Amino acid sequence: MALKTAYIIGAIFVSLIDTITGLLHATVPNVFIIASQIVLGLAIGSRFRRQDIARLPRIAFVGLLVSLLTSIVTLASVLVISLMIEIDVYTLALAGAPAGIAEMVLTASALGLSVPLVACFQLTRIFVVNAFAAPIAAVWERLGGRRET
Repeated sequence: MALKTAYIIGAIFVSLIDTITGLLHATVPNVFIIASQIVLGLAIGSRFRRQDIARLPRIAFVGLLVSLLTSIVTLASVLVISLMIEIDVYTLALAGAPAGIAEMVLTASALGLSVPLVACFQLTRIFVVNAFAAPIAAVWERLGGRRET
């Protein structure tokens, strides 16, 4: 099985080993974090085409519903889990958020929450998605979920 984001996962493992062992105490200067977020935003934004933007109003409603549903499910599970284990709700919310690992880790850092815990939960989510997305898509296609356009 090939991981689609192996380069990200490899870097996260290096950071994880550094965090666990405490050997390097490596930190990234804030100016680099800010610059990288700006460059990433520009890189993502530059990929949009005019026809993509023209389609956005048609899919915005569905996207909002899906976002609302995943947020409700995430918050409900966070509340249940926080009652069972002694981790604060805010850390669990970032740990379980269906969002980018970089954004959740940066938010945890800015709020003074457990960055390693958020990173570990997010890394687990990345592994699960990478491990099961292709097999689920293949089953979906075999069951006739693929539409011909």
